[in-house]
Amino acid sequence: VIEKPCRVASLAYALGAPLDAASSSPLLDDEEALKATGDASVLQALRTLFRDDLEELIREMDTLANDPAVLVERMHRLRSACGFCGATRLAVQAKALQNHLAETRWASPAALRRFRQELESTLAALA
Repeated sequence: VIEKPCRVASLAYALGAPLDAASSSPLLDDEEALKATGDASVLQALRTLFRDDLEELIREMDTLANDPAVLVERMHRLRSACGFCGATRLAVQAKALQNHLAETRWASPAALRRFRQELESTLAALA
């Protein structure tokens, strides 16, 4: 849904977000994660912490959706963690949600749904 008057950033998000979710990138990019961490055992430890963080995030999503400013900050922190853990697709969706929230000041159900789907897929890949 695009409300009028529409900003260019909102239109770009609405058109681009579904394409990002269907990206051909892997859920977890081991090569990029190893470059970021430098060591397989460090990567495994970080991914364990990352999985715990994602499980907490999924439990908090409904509450966070009611506070866009806090959710924007949470997406910022999540994107950093995604980089170290090679969660490229989740990082793309976190960035899209962060931009959406910054632009509209509220979390649309469609934006939350797209993010939650990628979050759940990433959790499944980490299991």
